[in-house]
Amino acid sequence: MQPPSPPYHAPFNDLAGSDVHERQADFVLKVEQVYEPKRGLLVKLNADAGVLSLAHNFAWITGGGRNHIFQATEGGEGSIYIDATRVVLITNNIEGHRLQLQELSGLDLEVFEEPWHMCQSVQAVATSIANGSSVQFDTDGSFDNALAPLRQALTPLDIRRFRQLSHDCSSILSHVSRTHVRPGLSEWAIGAAISQACVARGIDVVVLLVAADDRVDAIRHPLPTTNVLRHKAMLVLCGRRGGLIASLTRMDGIAPNKAFAWNPSIAGTKSEDTVLLVEGDSRIEVLTADGDWPQVRHTMGGITYSRPDVLDIQVDAAGNPLPK
Repeated sequence: MQPPSPPYHAPFNDLAGSDVHERQADFVLKVEQVYEPKRGLLVKLNADAGVLSLAHNFAWITGGGRNHIFQATEGGEGSIYIDATRVVLITNNIEGHRLQLQELSGLDLEVFEEPWHMCQSVQAVATSIANGSSVQFDTDGSFDNALAPLRQALTPLDIRRFRQLSHDCSSILSHVSRTHVRPGLSEWAIGAAISQACVARGIDVVVLLVAADDRVDAIRHPLPTTNVLRHKAMLVLCGRRGGLIASLTRMDGIAPNKAFAWNPSIAGTKSEDTVLLVEGDSRIEVLTADGDWPQVRHTMGGITYSRPDVLDIQVDAAGNPLPK
């Protein structure tokens, strides 16, 4: 008998206490988008059933569930089968326990579970469940492409999770910039601090770029190296949690007790954030905004936007941080 699994709340982080009924309603809504009798995606594709196996599709339809074990792959150890009358989790007896109790807790679905050493292919199982009917698999690029517009139209629960993820990613770069961006530290060391902070918040590091000094100007996508920081740094993070990815870039300038002037047109600068187009008006919400980070403001069309400025870390001649 398997021991009970501990609770898992990383897709929601401190929103873990959100009503389970909201997640259930979100799941039902997305299932209907895939298969609704008159206007669902599968009807448009002239298919009777669909299978979502890719990690990004699995996370989308389940409201943040993780089906992967090996992060460097698109697939996972669980698939969601959907037809007109059934929603089935296809998995094995090793992962079924975790998936049901942690990743899919509260969701109404059947489970098809086989011994791990005797598993049929997902295609074979789904075809058997469909009893000969037409089945679409997202491992076929055409069905995955057809699902993309559904994933891009965020539900209220998606938006809430996206806001929390974006806030966490922004806070991480702010914290690391203030505690680890120091003369003499390598790009590796700075990147390690970012990775550690992400893992502590249940965030997968999808992209991590760190450049110091000359590499800021010379390299567009600077994978961290042993290059040692002297005067300026660029930090780039794409963090994923529950299938959602927030992307942002921050610039840090270090000078011995001197002011640093921001000029958005100079070479070697980069400004990036994750934004949300707010339904019903022309306003955008910067999801990764951080009120504790220095800002510059721009007004366009009568609307003022705040953008990240360069964080000026004051140090003495020996490279020690000066008190604020």
